[in-house]
Amino acid sequence: MLYHPDRNPGDADAEERFREILSAYDMAMREVEQRARQSSPSVDPLKAHRTPPHDIPAQRRARWLRSPAVRRQKLALLTVAFALFISLLLLYYIWSNYKTDWIPGCC
Repeated sequence: MLYHPDRNPGDADAEERFREILSAYDMAMREVEQRARQSSPSVDPLKAHRTPPHDIPAQRRARWLRSPAVRRQKLALLTVAFALFISLLLLYYIWSNYKTDWIPGCC
């Protein structure tokens, strides 16, 4: 937009620079279209640079993992795991501090 002819009326240097930028953009877009055609002919070349075909399943998986139902399942599993961990710690504490004076011949 800095070199756009509408913003710089009558400036020949700005027009020249704008043409250079447009030609570079066209060359870059042609490269993107070529890569898209080579990798997968069924992919829309205009969208190829935004979403490569190999990333689509990963995006679906990421969207699925962010769903509220999956979040609730993760929270439930974490809660159960935490409760199990605390109960095991409590049992170990009780077992290790249990007095065995009443058992003859024991520690």
